Amino acid sequence: MALEIPACDLCGETACTTLFQATSGIERANPLDYYSSSRSRGGHFEIVRCNACGLARSLHRDDIQTRQEIYGRLQDPVYEQEMGNRKVIFNRRMKNIVSDLGQTGCLLDVGCSTGLFAAEATKLGWRVTGIDPAEWAIAIARQRVPSGRFFSASVENAKLIDLPFDVITLWDVLEHVDHPADVVKQVDQWLVPGGRLYLNLPNIESLIARGMRTHWPMLLREHLWYFSPGTIRRLLQEHGYTVIRIRPNRVRFSIANIGRRLGQHAGKPRSNFKESASSPGLERINLWIPTGEMEITAVK
Repeated sequence: MALEIPACDLCGETACTTLFQATSGIERANPLDYYSSSRSRGGHFEIVRCNACGLARSLHRDDIQTRQEIYGRLQDPVYEQEMGNRKVIFNRRMKNIVSDLGQTGCLLDVGCSTGLFAAEATKLGWRVTGIDPAEWAIAIARQRVPSGRFFSASVENAKLIDLPFDVITLWDVLEHVDHPADVVKQVDQWLVPGGRLYLNLPNIESLIARGMRTHWPMLLREHLWYFSPGTIRRLLQEHGYTVIRIRPNRVRFSIANIGRRLGQHAGKPRSNFKESASSPGLERINLWIPTGEMEITAVK
């Protein structure tokens, strides 16, 4: 079931303007087909922009019980299939964090999935805690990083005992939650004064998003919010953070995975690309590609 979002989470206004109509037939489709890297279908509900502050959002969403069940029972083998590329991405992000701080410390990875980023942090000497609602992912994370502490919980309901943290990361998290402002408030309680917050988010004002429009692969049923540099800066500043860096992000994927992602969306050209990208050997050919995402660094 899809429910209307009553108001903008950033400014509280309800007046909005449609940016993209809903994917045809999505209201009647099974929600399970649309979540995680292993989704079988791509698509989205109607996407609107707040007339007051400009924050874009999905006008509808699956009800909270449906989403909790999906995230709790989620298994995402495609995420693990790209393990090598994700390690490269996460190693680069972790080295940037070490460069920023000049020291190691305690790190909380919100939405830690199977612990790939936590493993890279541990290699560099960090003490790591991770939370994720997917029990399947947390079980793998505990095996992958025995020295870490991992909890199967949503960020809103997590009960942590390792407080406080020097760094908190939210890679691809805020776009999924009911109320981003509440999540920022929550993690603020877990971060030391002067601690760093790192985020990765789809950027609806990126050149990729503007150019691809309805074909932008970040337009997804599971994404409830679509930030821009201006709206994420405002959200963080209103909760006492100083934004020190916003930069475009590139991801590293195999050609086969790129084909799978394009093939999740309707349309014959994409289906053809999905089929051709499944050819033997393309799992081993990797590319750095821009997807219209941004990385944000903020200090408390």
